[in-house]
Amino acid sequence: MTKAYASLILGCAMALGYLTMAELDRPLVSSLSGLDPTTFADGAETITLHQALTMRSGMRLSDEQLEALRENPSRLEGSALVPALFESSAPISSESQTFLYQGIDPELLMQVIEAIVPGTAKDFIKTEFLGKMGITNYTWQTTLMVFIRPAHARE
Repeated sequence: MTKAYASLILGCAMALGYLTMAELDRPLVSSLSGLDPTTFADGAETITLHQALTMRSGMRLSDEQLEALRENPSRLEGSALVPALFESSAPISSESQTFLYQGIDPELLMQVIEAIVPGTAKDFIKTEFLGKMGITNYTWQTTLMVFIRPAHARE
């Protein structure tokens, strides 16, 4: 469900003019500010929105890296999330950019949405997406912790 909602919300932001189709093929870091690409795993700065939308970012984190992130949950919240993931991932290559269902890619999309819409992503979703459908009973997760599982649990 997360992937579907993230995709729909990104489409809503596009329909309202906050993002263009051409921007889907640009590195998603170009929509984010305050990042230091020198700390990223090789290739992380090349991940496009399209690759994140299709679960092909190439992000791969070992069980040890996931455990290190779990031990410091503040690194998985808000604007700290993208640098933490990009620094922790194995190098990104065309070989790693194959489909892998994981919670990381939709979360990357949500960070872009947070950066491009006025206000917060939460407010945007409430007013421009769920609210327009009359949906008022939902929860908002503020951390990726639920979606980060060891590799053996994802296979």
